[in-house]
Amino acid sequence: MVSRRNFLAITLIMFLVLFMFQFSEFMKNFYNDYGTNPYADSDTVLTQNTAIQTNDGAQAVADGNDYAVVIGSGSASSDTGRVIKQWCSYYSKNIIYVDDPSSYTPASQHMPEVIFIDSAGINYARYTEDIERIVNTGCTVIFCSLPSADTIKSNQRLSSLLGIREVVHDNAAIRGIRLFDGFLLGGGKWYIADNEKEEKYQDMQTNAAWYALKAGSKVYMAGVHDDMYGEIANEDEPCIIWRYRTDKSCIFAINADYAQSNTALGIYSAMLYEAEGSIIYPVVNSQSVIAVNYPSFADENSEQMKKRYSRTMTEAMRDIIWPNLSGLTNRLGAKVTYMVTPQYNYKDSAGPDADELEYYFRLFRENGDEAGWAAYNLQDSTMRQKIVADYDTFRRNVPDYRLVSMYINASGRDKTMSLLKTSLLKDVRTVVTDYDATDRLFTYLSSNVTELRTTNDGLGYSYMNDFKNRCIETALGYSSVTLDMTDVLAPDDNSPEWSDVYENFAINLDGYLGSYGAFDKNTVSETDSRVRRFMSVRCSSVRDGNEIRVTLAGVQDDTQSGLQNEARDVTYYVLRTHGEEIEAVDGGSFKKIEDGAYLISAQQREFTVKLKDADALRYTD
Repeated sequence: MVSRRNFLAITLIMFLVLFMFQFSEFMKNFYNDYGTNPYADSDTVLTQNTAIQTNDGAQAVADGNDYAVVIGSGSASSDTGRVIKQWCSYYSKNIIYVDDPSSYTPASQHMPEVIFIDSAGINYARYTEDIERIVNTGCTVIFCSLPSADTIKSNQRLSSLLGIREVVHDNAAIRGIRLFDGFLLGGGKWYIADNEKEEKYQDMQTNAAWYALKAGSKVYMAGVHDDMYGEIANEDEPCIIWRYRTDKSCIFAINADYAQSNTALGIYSAMLYEAEGSIIYPVVNSQSVIAVNYPSFADENSEQMKKRYSRTMTEAMRDIIWPNLSGLTNRLGAKVTYMVTPQYNYKDSAGPDADELEYYFRLFRENGDEAGWAAYNLQDSTMRQKIVADYDTFRRNVPDYRLVSMYINASGRDKTMSLLKTSLLKDVRTVVTDYDATDRLFTYLSSNVTELRTTNDGLGYSYMNDFKNRCIETALGYSSVTLDMTDVLAPDDNSPEWSDVYENFAINLDGYLGSYGAFDKNTVSETDSRVRRFMSVRCSSVRDGNEIRVTLAGVQDDTQSGLQNEARDVTYYVLRTHGEEIEAVDGGSFKKIEDGAYLISAQQREFTVKLKDADALRYTD
């Protein structure tokens, strides 16, 4: 028997607990300003094009800044030359293109930082002596590709220059590739399919010219020989990327076609690191995850959705997809930009549900995520008609939410780009497009609109994509992983189910982000701010003993750039050393990426990195 006093006490406690839960939920909803975009309304955005402009030709030497030389006929318009130009622009290096090697001699008063040899544009029968003369001037030289094995076999001076002792096989079969630890950020990796399941990931080269190297060479990437060649020592495997030092120069060679794509960006940065005792360079420091065409706010595709999930489309998104997706990204600490499409097809009987839109926009705000806009059209109407319909949906339901980022796929690129200057898309300042192997990863489309390329398809893991990701992270501290939900929400009979898509995406996303926890996770708008800042910075560094002094040039002041608050003061750099450790950073802070690699956040235009004294290992390789 419960006394009246105890009954009253129990009742009060139950009421208090109920009130606390209800009140906390009320307050959460009350302060959830889901109708505005905090990333659009912040004052941390460069509002105009302040990208550093680099010079070429004679001006490349005359202005006193670092510069690179590219040697090879037609290299200015080749894929290799365009990627080198992109690499130079990211690090504010000038560039000189030389078609005729016999006409070029490095300026002794201001030597190039690096010389690239584009073998596709070199007649070695005619120009080997000139290449040898250029290499022996003492610069770091990168052979972006190699001539045929027959050419190397018949040209003793060239093979000696490259550190090749013998041509073992003109075109050897290889069953995989090994990336050695310490070259790219993210560690070493074996790209070998050990079973039938892994065969689907193998898209790297399966043949390579097999060169035996001279003493004094260092291999960074090697093929794993086919079993038909018998037992081979590790040091005798077919070499893919290596370095050879002479008394005068440091020579790198790439025995593959990597130089023709953005993969080369990280390879070149890693090579300069291997040529020096230490290297510091600016990075974007941003990793973003983008969900494309999710969520939608209309009950469409009912027959397929009920057949697959026993739910309507909105129920499947709420009950199955959102818990999986938000749980995964929260576990990985990722911020997601949801490129929403209010309705896939406005010609069906369904219409966008205002309650569904509010529900998701509240969740975005609670999670620290962001809503963007997917320019995607599944109907017969024009892209403009689709965007007008989407615009009306947003204007009616979240009139104050500025959708400042937009995803555009390849099929709708031209039609959507033409609408950027209209009032419909006046708020858009960031256009996200799919990865292109030779196009710039980010650039200005106009004075205030940037284009950011994605780097990885979250459902398309392969060995080459993994290698590409490591290269871009090494060069720029940047990645952008997409998950296209179209096949899940607008499926046909052959489309995969969500459970398979989710399992695939979870494994791939962890693989792409897992080794780079030191880099920040951001929304697209935050990434855009980082990219604009990155493109506006030119820095120079000088090492004196255990101190590295870095000076920023080209950083615009507040009134010129529109950059305010924290973003005005913070720029990001990667410092790579061969065993030395940071003691302190005057004018900034640091955190360790991995052994010998640090991410530096600089709050001043000049900062100094102090390395630990005495016992630190010095690079003598």
